[in-house]
Amino acid sequence: WLSAVCVLRMYLPARLWGLQSKRVQTCIICVAYMSAGPLLIIFNSKILNELDYPYPATVSSIGLASSSVIIGFLVSIGKVKLTQKITPGFLMRRVMPIGLLSS
Repeated sequence: WLSAVCVLRMYLPARLWGLQSKRVQTCIICVAYMSAGPLLIIFNSKILNELDYPYPATVSSIGLASSSVIIGFLVSIGKVKLTQKITPGFLMRRVMPIGLLSS
């Protein structure tokens, strides 16, 4: 969902995003967050059923990998700022278990 919000912020003009109140921004982010999940489920269902793709775990893993690539790219070009230093220990203790259990 974070990548959806980042992409949303990139495509909305800065002056339009700046003019909106915090309440409107919060509503936009909530709608993007609540829409991302169902849209992803529909998209994955079409891949698995209509295209007869036999590997559902691969479809889930591609979603996680593409989110990681998008966020990594946005961080590298400066569109997203990291607020916490990510160390290898942090990745292994906090991120890796979530990633393994999600896919």
